[in-house]
Amino acid sequence: MIRVEDLQKTFQTERGEVRAVQDVNFEVPEGELCILLGPSGCGKTTTLKMVNRLIPRTSGKIYINERDTDEYDIVELRRHIGYVIQQIGLFPNMTVEENICVVPKMLGWSKKQQHERAADLVNMVALDQSVLSRYPKELSGGQQQRVGLCRGLAGDPPVLLMDEPFGAIDPINREIIQDEFLKMQADLKKTILFVSHDIDEAVKMGDKIAIFRDGKLVQFGTPDNLLAHPVNDFVADFVGGDRELKRMRLIKISEALKREVPTVSATDTLDTAAKKVEQAGANHIVVLDDDGRPEGVLTQGDLDSKGSCGDSAHPLRTTVQSIKDLRTAVSRMFTYNTDWLAVVDDDGKFVGEISYRSITEMLHASRKRGEKKGAA
Repeated sequence: MIRVEDLQKTFQTERGEVRAVQDVNFEVPEGELCILLGPSGCGKTTTLKMVNRLIPRTSGKIYINERDTDEYDIVELRRHIGYVIQQIGLFPNMTVEENICVVPKMLGWSKKQQHERAADLVNMVALDQSVLSRYPKELSGGQQQRVGLCRGLAGDPPVLLMDEPFGAIDPINREIIQDEFLKMQADLKKTILFVSHDIDEAVKMGDKIAIFRDGKLVQFGTPDNLLAHPVNDFVADFVGGDRELKRMRLIKISEALKREVPTVSATDTLDTAAKKVEQAGANHIVVLDDDGRPEGVLTQGDLDSKGSCGDSAHPLRTTVQSIKDLRTAVSRMFTYNTDWLAVVDDDGKFVGEISYRSITEMLHASRKRGEKKGAA
């Protein structure tokens, strides 16, 4: 857990006193990732660096697991806080394994423990074991960034500080590394402060987002809360006019799908299908195979003739998994020019339908819940 109370930082300059951080308060529960977000010069990196005392605070308190960071020996503090930065800072005269194991070596780990830790970490970030014996100059920028992440995690710190760690990577590799990191975090559950200026990165990665402006914390909350209920025009402008589209990244299809929809088996008659469509007030019905997987669809116009559902069904051009987000569903609807999709589970079995209507209803309902919670 990280708790910040009444944090302030003042710098003396030739032009006088500059208040870089002003009365900042927030708390990050254990195992959560909090994004510090805002424009350049807003105080987010200064706040981050006060946590591990790279910058001394002027006043206020910072607690890690209920202990004031000023009570720690500074070397002990930094050995138990992972630190990952955009510039990476790998030692060019050391191998990848030696770079990763800087902190474990300081902590007195055996060579066997160090090697096993390095091997586990490079595997976790999808690097081949052969990189351990290579030098930083032999790696691509994306590979170096992965090694920097491994080094930050090597000593198994409970807290991790990350200062725009993926900012210098090209968009394709950046997306890949973000996904790999989120998989790692799902297993490791570190308490993380992560500086970014990218709202899309923040929405994708953060459990909480803290938006800064001119040294002040303007809004703190979940990504969905910030997107649905920006507290002022600055936050609304910063998160973007497409914030409802961004919200769709946060909601799984399983949360918005319609489960009570009519289905028939391929061997059922068209008369059976017609009765089910009428009872449900639907305009189509999904045809399932013997394993419950969708294999086709029948519309009302198909139900006037005789025969089996399997013989008359139109093949489904696509389906979507329930674990995907709403943005994926909408993108697929655009691609296939349809207003609904059959939804399947991990085994490909039919679990319901997702439509434009169910998506808009879900977004509206979640917004209303947020408004009621805020008014309570």
